[in-house]
Amino acid sequence: MVYSLCGELEARRYLIYMATNRELMAKYGISERTVRNWRREGCPFAEGQRAVLEWPSLQPIHLET
Repeated sequence: MVYSLCGELEARRYLIYMATNRELMAKYGISERTVRNWRREGCPFAEGQRAVLEWPSLQPIHLET
């Protein structure tokens, strides 16, 4: 029993924290729809604010004709 509890506690230590859409909306001042779209397109939210702020400028522009 003790060994399984220790294993569970160690596993929790290594879990990656994923911010919620609401937290990201407040942090970056963007809409929830934008957060969902950016997550789908691979925005590096887990890498920090600098990576997120640079990410849109690195994306190709989609022009509709």
